[in-house]
Amino acid sequence: MNRRAHGIGRMVACVGLLSTGGYLGWRIAALPSRTPTWLVVLALAVEIVGFVGSGLLAWALWPAPRAIHGGARHEAGTVDVVVRVDRQPVHQVRASLLSMQSMSSGRHVVVDLGARLEIAALAAEFGTVYAAPDIADHNGLRTCSAASSTPIFLLLDAGDIPSADAIELLLPMMDDDRVAVAIGQSLMADDDSAEHGPNGLHELTFERESLNPALGARGAAILCESGALIRRAAVDSVEIGDDHPIEAQARWSLALMEQGWKVVAAVGAPVLVRPVLQSQDTVYERRVIQARVARTMIFGPGGILRVNSLRPAQRLAIAAYAVRPLSGLRRTGFITAVVGSLLIGALPMRPNVTILAALWAPGWVLTTVGLGLASGWTLRPGDRARWSLRNLGASWQGLRHPMAFDQRRAPIMTPHALQHGGALVSSVVVLSAVMMLRGLSEKWTHALGIMPYQWLAGLVAVSLWSLAMSLDVLRMIGRRNQLRRVARVVASIPAEVNENPVAVFDITPLGAGFETNRELSPRQQLLLDATITTARGCQDVSLPIVVRNVRSVSGERWRVGVEFADAQPQAVNPLIEYCMVEPARQRLGRPAFVPTTDQAVTIEAVLESVVDGRRLALRGISLLALGGAIASAQPGDGTAVAWLVSAVSIMIAAGVLAGSARPRRAPWIFDQSTSSPSPDLAIR
Repeated sequence: MNRRAHGIGRMVACVGLLSTGGYLGWRIAALPSRTPTWLVVLALAVEIVGFVGSGLLAWALWPAPRAIHGGARHEAGTVDVVVRVDRQPVHQVRASLLSMQSMSSGRHVVVDLGARLEIAALAAEFGTVYAAPDIADHNGLRTCSAASSTPIFLLLDAGDIPSADAIELLLPMMDDDRVAVAIGQSLMADDDSAEHGPNGLHELTFERESLNPALGARGAAILCESGALIRRAAVDSVEIGDDHPIEAQARWSLALMEQGWKVVAAVGAPVLVRPVLQSQDTVYERRVIQARVARTMIFGPGGILRVNSLRPAQRLAIAAYAVRPLSGLRRTGFITAVVGSLLIGALPMRPNVTILAALWAPGWVLTTVGLGLASGWTLRPGDRARWSLRNLGASWQGLRHPMAFDQRRAPIMTPHALQHGGALVSSVVVLSAVMMLRGLSEKWTHALGIMPYQWLAGLVAVSLWSLAMSLDVLRMIGRRNQLRRVARVVASIPAEVNENPVAVFDITPLGAGFETNRELSPRQQLLLDATITTARGCQDVSLPIVVRNVRSVSGERWRVGVEFADAQPQAVNPLIEYCMVEPARQRLGRPAFVPTTDQAVTIEAVLESVVDGRRLALRGISLLALGGAIASAQPGDGTAVAWLVSAVSIMIAAGVLAGSARPRRAPWIFDQSTSSPSPDLAIR
């Protein structure tokens, strides 16, 4: 981190907070008298909560995190590596076990939360220790500690690819005997997934790279993931619940702080590559769990608002960590205040252009820029708005009991159809419809009352900003790459299919794409013989394949997508290493082996957008709706053109709802132009 930029960011954020504080003081002193009390209180509460959140983040980022260098009292060979397996596919477990072979460590342990036979067989294949926790233990952390034989162990989740020197880089942080957990920095295996925003930034980048290390400088970081060194004595001394790993580990972090332990987080070079989550249902479930964790750490038993032994700095640290998961609650209040103002025809404040220009605008801009500089620009302008919109439904869902979430019914609007669930879609529909009603009232009916032009212009600007940010989060504005189900490795591998030479141009851990001069048919079972070149050398492999789709590219050439069937370990291991381990090590910048060939393994981002006609039409409708909303909210005489433009704005509701419905897809065998049901198919 640039220490000069960090220092400037702290000062700029302080000036911004002081300016915003002065604005809030004026707001409280000049409350309107004719506006309904509920609207005034709601709007003021939204502004105060936003100010407190900015202050918490500025406080959390105040110390510049410092990397710990030098030798450690412990050696890497005295640290066991534990891989925790939950519902991950077998190939991700195999990738983690393969990557661990290059590490200097103690024993390798596999803790299987699901007690699957295939995972036990895989552990036996690699000669690792296998353990399965009690069926009621949903995180297995106590089993991980009991199965390891060293005072400190490295916790990984299946699919994590650590660097060869991960333990050496984290061990100096454990020299202090009061440190219970040392969390490592990480990267993602892909740059576009259900966890990435439309700006290409992973939604947890700020927490991982800036917030958690800054909190760790105070010994108050939060362990919510894997990739951490854990002291077994801390596991034995502080009780761990049986909840989901995210929930159990976060609450355990709170209990550790209360017992006098420290939880720290590394800065600097990443030591781990994590697999991305392509299931939007899984991402939404994690957001709900994170919101529930934040709520319980604040209001629950042992929370920061209860009487306990937590220090004030630890309480503030936990409150800062809860800003993002609970941000959807504040955004709901903000949208409600905007919609209420449009319907009632009154503002929840006494507008004063001088105060807004002298206090509010500078405070908003300076706070945003200051937090961006202090975070090393991992918190960019607009990111906090995107947080709150992504968590719009999850924040409220996190207030419910876990059983209520687990027994929920299938929603009509699914996170699979659009990017972030029905709550955000509903807010877009409500906001656009209310803007249209206000426009119709101003032009013709006057049913909602007449607002002064300056008031209406301000509300329109705020509403359009909210609408534009919502559409941006939903990936409806601009031509952006949409989610692919797996990252492809661009390849040029010599291969034969049933002794017929083919050109393999891309490959995944469970599928491949190639061109051939022989026409094949879907569901045909064949044998692919290829030479896989890795840093270890060249290996000949034979892989049973099943043809999933065939597309003609010329008169005598066909492009074929295949799925790998059951194969022998000696054939699968080079493939997993080629597709997953080596690209991950290249992302880390520290390959495990010195390459023996000139061939490089690269992960190529998909250049073409995976977009069907309905989504393209929905984008167009959304953009028209923005223009329609602007025109419909302008006062003036009604004309045929104005009426037509106003009617266009309501199309956004129908368009978004149409895009959020469950798609009806014919079986792949009848329509080879659609995606195969295989989650690993390289051909689209």
